[in-house]
Amino acid sequence: MIGMIRGWYETVQHQYNNPLDQRRAAGLSTANLVLLVAAAVALVAVIVLPLLAGEPLPVDVIISIIAVPFVVGAIQRLVLIGNVQLAARAFVALATLAALIPVIDGNHQNQVVMLAVALVAAGTLLRRRDIFLVIAVLAAGLIFGALQQRGLTEPITLVPADSTLQDLVMVLFALGISAVVLTIFSGTSEQVATGFQDNQQRLRWLTAARLGSAPDENTVMVRTGDLLMEELLYTFTQFHLLDERNQLFTYVRTGMGTRHTVTRATFSDESAIYEAIRQQQTIAVSVYDRLETHAHFLPSTQWALALPLIAEGKVIGVLDIQSSQKRSPFHDSERTLLELVAAETAAALTQTRTQAELRRVLETRDTAAERLQAQITDLRRQVEQSRGSDWMSYLQNRGQSAFGFDLGGRNLTLTAANDLPEHLRAAMLRGEMVIEKHQNDQVVNLPIKRYDEVLGGMSFALPADQVLTPRQIDMANEVTNRLAVALENARLVEQSQAQAARERKAGEVSNLLLGQQEVRTLLDTAAESFNEALGAIYTRIYLDPEILFDRGEEAL
Repeated sequence: MIGMIRGWYETVQHQYNNPLDQRRAAGLSTANLVLLVAAAVALVAVIVLPLLAGEPLPVDVIISIIAVPFVVGAIQRLVLIGNVQLAARAFVALATLAALIPVIDGNHQNQVVMLAVALVAAGTLLRRRDIFLVIAVLAAGLIFGALQQRGLTEPITLVPADSTLQDLVMVLFALGISAVVLTIFSGTSEQVATGFQDNQQRLRWLTAARLGSAPDENTVMVRTGDLLMEELLYTFTQFHLLDERNQLFTYVRTGMGTRHTVTRATFSDESAIYEAIRQQQTIAVSVYDRLETHAHFLPSTQWALALPLIAEGKVIGVLDIQSSQKRSPFHDSERTLLELVAAETAAALTQTRTQAELRRVLETRDTAAERLQAQITDLRRQVEQSRGSDWMSYLQNRGQSAFGFDLGGRNLTLTAANDLPEHLRAAMLRGEMVIEKHQNDQVVNLPIKRYDEVLGGMSFALPADQVLTPRQIDMANEVTNRLAVALENARLVEQSQAQAARERKAGEVSNLLLGQQEVRTLLDTAAESFNEALGAIYTRIYLDPEILFDRGEEAL
């Protein structure tokens, strides 16, 4: 019986989204329960006890009392399937009918007070139009009862003292029923308005929690736990998150000083946690349910709500909210608010995961970029060293350590100059322009650079009174850069031509040697070719097979 009654109220909480309809449905469930208790008492007092005493009973009384549970059951069924408006009309219709039957009979004046019960029920449950309809029906019933009473012409003897107790009981009964109805249904609008204000305050708390600005997952869960426990006053909160392999891990945030701990979750498949994951819906569970469904309860928990954390259509975990209150705190508006909290938490967790993944990608890219930059720097250094060695080899082949030219005179004649002036040396060492001013002129010294390697230097003189503009300086730097490129290209061309000439000469000598048939002739031809190719004046070729044989034995 207790389980059935608790099921009524839980169904009412889940069935209605409108808080006002939910309040009315809960009130009707309570009123139906009171009527069932009253019908049971009436069954014992009015039917069972008189039958045991052998007293006769009116048939209409027996039918009325027996019919009450069936009518109440039909009304409650309407409440449970979500049709609270029709259930309210049926309840008021039952109260109106119960009040009008004695009045229409015309001989039960003391039962007129029962009309107040029907009017009170209509005023608390129905809309204004329906209230006017009930008033009209009651007025019609009173008129019909008055007309019926006019047909009763037989005189009766009425002794007020004999009906005092009956009248008192009837008035008290009507007063009690009206008080019960008013108690159950009064204040519904005020409660809904208060709940609305509370929800507004909680939404402000949710906004102040700043879940979206959390830097990591732990901060998101801690802020959500603080909101649920410190502001909404729940006892425990737990986060059960799925990893990449869909294994469940529990992140606990309790009111016992623990911020968060990570443990492997071991719940049965019938647990409310897994049920919320499978159905992707909020699951309510209490300590009165089967043990398998609430095995995740912490000490003193009485009620809990498992809210799936859904992001982009995929469940990433479950928010487990537990309460130690004696009555369930998870009414409809509260569930709606908690589902909003779960949605915000899921979005914040997804955002932090995305940000963490982006940070990992950026760190990987930065590491790769730094490694690539180091490789480029090393390669450039090797290229510069190679280019520097190439220039050194080139100069050595020319038999010089450095060379230069002076361009002067009116005919702009090139004059070889192998000395390096100090002012030009300073520009080459510093790697930047150096301007020296003299009495009659000013000398501009520029390094000739290829990338970061200084190949040489260039200087030119200008009149002492001529101002060197930034544009002219840029032009001079550009000329030196182009000169460096041209020198590099010329060196490469010259070295390539020399290499080609050497290869060609070596090929000619090789072909000449391969064409000889006798050893004597081969050696003479080789000596002459070496003299010609290398500019030698004397060549000696010595063959000693015994030395080669001795070396072969030593190697073995």
